Amino acid sequence: MLDTITYLLCERSVGSLIILIDIAIFLWYFVLVPLSPSCTLCNKKTSTVSLPCGNCFYCPSCLNSHVAHSCADPSRWPIRCCTTQQIPLRFISQHLTASNLSLAARRIGSWGVPASQTLYCADPACTTPIAANTLFPGRWVTCGNCHSLTCTRCRSFGHVDECRSDHCTIT
Repeated sequence: MLDTITYLLCERSVGSLIILIDIAIFLWYFVLVPLSPSCTLCNKKTSTVSLPCGNCFYCPSCLNSHVAHSCADPSRWPIRCCTTQQIPLRFISQHLTASNLSLAARRIGSWGVPASQTLYCADPACTTPIAANTLFPGRWVTCGNCHSLTCTRCRSFGHVDECRSDHCTIT
């Protein structure tokens, strides 16, 4: 049996603990959660991934969806947010699903060509990047999107004569 003093001390301790838990819950829901950034894409207040630009915050589901869309089409490549710079895979890899992570790694291997080595379609209405593995030692490459011929030497439309300075539209 507890004596009266011990009972009162236990009652005060339990009461204080309950008050502390209530304060912690209050702070969590009404102070910390509203201060956390919402997802840039879906605008939900949830745990978000801060991207290197510092302006974008994606929830894991929106980030995975964004990576899948970027990896589905070469015209949407590379993975980026509000800037034109690529989001390095090391910043987002721990938030991606295994399938999206392997898909992004494959795309980096096939589409991740430096801009100086990337050949774009010569048609100004198209300008689709032509993957590095299609750069044959030959003279012309056919665009997979609009089927225009592009000269691999001067990067202009395919031509029979020698490359001239007025043909050159090196990008």
